[in-house]
Amino acid sequence: MQRRAFLLGATAAAAVAGGAGYLRARIVETPAQVRYPGMQAGHALRDGAALPEPTDARACGVAILGSGVAGLSCAWKLAREGHADFVVVAGPEYA
Repeated sequence: MQRRAFLLGATAAAAVAGGAGYLRARIVETPAQVRYPGMQAGHALRDGAALPEPTDARACGVAILGSGVAGLSCAWKLAREGHADFVVVAGPEYA
């Protein structure tokens, strides 16, 4: 290894290390906020609150809980395989 290549590499490594330390020092801590969908309903269930009476009854072969990427992917695959007896139940949304 030549002296010039070594010095350039060492200088670059020092600049990267110093830059990372500078960026770490500039990061501002923000307080964490937990806002999961359904959190209030989950706390009510945990505390033993009475569930609301059902307003509708449906019979189906498969119930997909959640209309996110996984739920919609599951529904798509079921429909692609020829299953029509399923329902997708959307969950609570972020507030």
